[in-house]
Amino acid sequence: MGRIKIFLSILITLFTLIGCSNKSSIVDPQFSQPPSWNNIIPGKTTNAEALSELKKIDSIDQSSIYMDTQGYGFWKDSITWKFTKDSSDSYGQIFMSDGSVSIIMIGPRSNKVNLDDLVKLYGNPEKVFAGSAPGQRIITFFLYPSKGIVFSHLGGYPRTNEGVSIKPYDDVLGAYYFSPDEFQTAFLESYDFPASIYDYENNAQDWQGYDMRLPVVNKFK
Repeated sequence: MGRIKIFLSILITLFTLIGCSNKSSIVDPQFSQPPSWNNIIPGKTTNAEALSELKKIDSIDQSSIYMDTQGYGFWKDSITWKFTKDSSDSYGQIFMSDGSVSIIMIGPRSNKVNLDDLVKLYGNPEKVFAGSAPGQRIITFFLYPSKGIVFSHLGGYPRTNEGVSIKPYDDVLGAYYFSPDEFQTAFLESYDFPASIYDYENNAQDWQGYDMRLPVVNKFK
């Protein structure tokens, strides 16, 4: 009986360790300390420093790291990568401006992080917003501008005069890290935000819980 208890105790410990090590970096304090991710700080970390930090992360497929200097909008350089298959994250991307990191994007795998995980960790969002281009799915955003982080969620297709509802166990599509001072230039003016600053200012909503239905801005930026 004693051996069985010891064996069960070992199994429980192993499962606990496996579970803890297999969570997305966006809910892992070792990586995520908004506005920084893995000690990469938007507005401060240089291109070379960011690349050096990425090369130290075991959960990144090192052969997938790619530096692009062709430019993307007002960003001059970018670094993209994939995480290893056993990681709870899928991909990452960093955009640079004026020699330093402007914004960090991390995409967790499906069923690894839900919206309620983030609310419990970071508190209620300061604003929520839903937008879509014609014929495209709705993307909703949980926005924490003062903390330098935004989370996105993929919803259904917009219907006439109908908003979109958000459920606590909906998957998180992606996380964006940026300097709080650069919320407008690094995030709202980026290609990843589907609406204009005017649309954001006139349609972003205060958080009222998961039962609220958000209006959807349905047009190109």
